[in-house]
Amino acid sequence: MSLWQIIRRLYPYVLPYRGLVISTLLLTLVGSLAAQVNPFVLRYTVDTVQGLVDKGLGLAQGQICCWR
Repeated sequence: MSLWQIIRRLYPYVLPYRGLVISTLLLTLVGSLAAQVNPFVLRYTVDTVQGLVDKGLGLAQGQICCWR
């Protein structure tokens, strides 16, 4: 049995829950896209701290940023 045959057989049972199925698929897509943000934030953080360390600022004074 192919995937499309399985989908056609299940369609009548899923039809009353069409809104839930669509929202579940959309939220899955949003969740997978949101999971891709974490590496970018981590890269920015590491690059910023490394830039401060290279300048001799930040970690030696016990601070990461120049807050007043």
